[in-house]
Amino acid sequence: MVRKLIIIFLLLFLSCKENKDNLELTILNKELVAFQYGSHKDTINIIKYCIENKSNNKYYICNMPEFENNGLESNKNLYKNGFYFNIYDSSTKKEIEYNKIIVSNFFNEFKVKRNSYDSICSVNYLKIKNKEYERMGYVDNYSYFMTNEFRQSNFIHPNEKIYGQLYINLTDTMRYEDARSGFAKIYSKNKYYTKISLPSDSVNYKKKLPKHILQRIEENNFKIYHGFIECKNKVAVKVIE
Repeated sequence: MVRKLIIIFLLLFLSCKENKDNLELTILNKELVAFQYGSHKDTINIIKYCIENKSNNKYYICNMPEFENNGLESNKNLYKNGFYFNIYDSSTKKEIEYNKIIVSNFFNEFKVKRNSYDSICSVNYLKIKNKEYERMGYVDNYSYFMTNEFRQSNFIHPNEKIYGQLYINLTDTMRYEDARSGFAKIYSKNKYYTKISLPSDSVNYKKKLPKHILQRIEENNFKIYHGFIECKNKVAVKVIE
């Protein structure tokens, strides 16, 4: 009896565990560029990426994880719109340090005046958007709409490739950015590279997603991918003067 229970448990565990190679993230840029940390010079990288479904499953990528009690370990260093950037020193292979403050507090690091700093998001804009979501009845799901650059393309079919773009400044921030935190402490004397990943949470998705997305998932038999979708390539980061 005990043996049967162990076998049943193992089968259930294996059926819930995703093959990490089912979905594959590829960054199409050859390199990213940035001024060194603290320079306040504005350099935007348009990151082009591809996610390929190499399995026979239909997946929904729920990239709004709550890392508590879902089996995923958070390594939230440099983050934007669901994507995680881990940056390493090329010579030592060690990960760099980050300033992990959020966008609205960034100007305090260098004591820059609000009215002269290009990074501060518009509070009025956020109030307007929140009011729109309230009128739609999505008070508890507003985070889905506030970070919608990737949200339009996270249904993926077997053998399908989906493409997208993401803009980011690695060391500084811009006037308004969705769900941005963390800034890379990189300097002109060193060489760097980054690895990028995208988490998907199948544990807490029902309280994160709006009803119409949940309905589409259920009626079309999509599986919720669980785990980090890892980038298969590392991308050089060039610090410019």
